[in-house]
Amino acid sequence: MDPYTLLGLAPNADVQEVKRAFRRLAMRWHPDRNSDPAALEHFKVLRAAYDHLVAIIESDAYQADSDVAPDEANRTDSADTSASSGPRGQDRVQDISLELEEAFFGCNRKVTLDTLSTCEVCDGSGHEALSYSQLCADCHGSGRTRSHAGLAKCVACDGQGYTRTRTCSGCEGSGSVGVPRTLSVKIPPGLLSDDWLRVAGEGEPSDDPLGTPGDLKLRLTIAPHPLYSLQGRNLVVDRPMSAFRMLIGGEIQVPVPDGIETVTIEPGEPCIREMRVPNAGFPGRRSEPRGDLLIRLRPVFPSLADDKLHKMIVSLERVLASDPARHLSPVDNWEVRWLGETHR
Repeated sequence: MDPYTLLGLAPNADVQEVKRAFRRLAMRWHPDRNSDPAALEHFKVLRAAYDHLVAIIESDAYQADSDVAPDEANRTDSADTSASSGPRGQDRVQDISLELEEAFFGCNRKVTLDTLSTCEVCDGSGHEALSYSQLCADCHGSGRTRSHAGLAKCVACDGQGYTRTRTCSGCEGSGSVGVPRTLSVKIPPGLLSDDWLRVAGEGEPSDDPLGTPGDLKLRLTIAPHPLYSLQGRNLVVDRPMSAFRMLIGGEIQVPVPDGIETVTIEPGEPCIREMRVPNAGFPGRRSEPRGDLLIRLRPVFPSLADDKLHKMIVSLERVLASDPARHLSPVDNWEVRWLGETHR
């Protein structure tokens, strides 16, 4: 079949028109996009027609222009060869938010990508046929437009003054439409906010049908959690604690994403304090070790006292008051300084 007919082109098509036609057809017939067993052979025929036409057009253009130096023509040929050898598409960057537990254990996440596909309304041409002729909007039917050099043939209607096509309503003239595609991505455990995850080959397609697509780069963020916070890889938990338990010490339990940690606290003053459990925090990645678990203890005193608790507190207060210098030294020092020994 004639290469022009095969690519759906007029005999006077230029190189850019040939390339656009080939790209449009390649999006349909490339074996990576079309599972039909005959797609590969048809794509090879299209590719051969494309190479043949480009070679002829560029050769004619070179011979017709005696001012073009041979080395300049070689640079043009070299650029075309590089472009057709499979340039890589651009990378696609997308943000993804994870729950803390998802980042802790790792997970599979669905990521929606908008990919370009040939518009079915216009078959990738960017134009759709009208049922009747329409006056050209650019030249208003004259077939000529005014330029700095005077009147010239209207490009929009090819000088006819009317057109039988219009800009495609499906793709607004681009020839492509965005089609959402869902991709399942495996998230390894231990990724933190602002870490990047690369998914090879899921970026933007190459301009050349034989080129390779770019990569998908996912920028991760970990959503705020009602219980946990992160300091690097250290997992921080705020734990309210009975002030009396802090006084006498003992074992307490702290929830972590992968279970329950039982921790022994030493007897001490009922004030805000921090405990550290080594290697019980956020998972490490590669050479980075696992973080620690940081427990912030916040003392809580009884807010209400019923009759039974009231009697116990009165009894306790008597015991404390019997030796204030030992049990309540800040209170005793203040009272001695400002009230004197006689207050006892």
